[in-house]
Amino acid sequence: MKRTTFAILAALAVLIAPAAARADVFSVTADLPVAYSFDDGGSADSVSGFKAGVSLPFLIGFGLENYTVTDKDDSGSEASVDFTFLDLFVNLPVPFVNIVLGVGAGAVTGDLKDSPAKLENTTATQYFVSLGIPIAAVFDVHVGYHWVQAKADITVDGDKIDQAKLDGNMTSVGIKVGF
Repeated sequence: MKRTTFAILAALAVLIAPAAARADVFSVTADLPVAYSFDDGGSADSVSGFKAGVSLPFLIGFGLENYTVTDKDDSGSEASVDFTFLDLFVNLPVPFVNIVLGVGAGAVTGDLKDSPAKLENTTATQYFVSLGIPIAAVFDVHVGYHWVQAKADITVDGDKIDQAKLDGNMTSVGIKVGF
C-alpha cells in the first residue's frame, strides 16, 4: 500500500511540477505599491510607482522599480522621496505557489517642500519576496514584501547638515504573465 501511495504521489509531482515551472521560462511581471512604513515609526501618507520585471530561462529575472513615498510631519510640512532600484531575482519552481526571492540596489532622490534642503550621496538596497497564486499555467496574482534600507545626506547649499535614514518596509501587489 505504501509503494502504491508513493508511486501515485510521485506521478502527480512529475505531472504538476513541469506546469508550474513552465510559466517561468519567460514571463513579464508588473507590480504596484500598496503601503510603505518607516522603521522609525509611522506609515507614509501615500506611495505610488511601479515595478516591472522580466524572467528569463534558468529561473533568473531582472527588474526595475520606481516608487514615490509622500509623508507629512506634525507641522504639515510635506516630504516626497523617490526610490529607484535595479533588481535581480530568482523564481523558485514550486507547485501550487510561485515564489520569487530578490535583491535590489539603487538610489534615493527627495523633495522637501518649503525647504532649501536636498538629499545627496544616497544609497538604497532592498530584499524582497513575492508569493503568487497561479490562476492558469501562465498567469499568477501575487503579493510582495520589501525590506528597504536607504540613507541620504541632507544638505543645504552643498553643506551637509544631517543624515536621513529612510529604512522601511513596503507591500506590493501584482500580476505575472508567462510565455
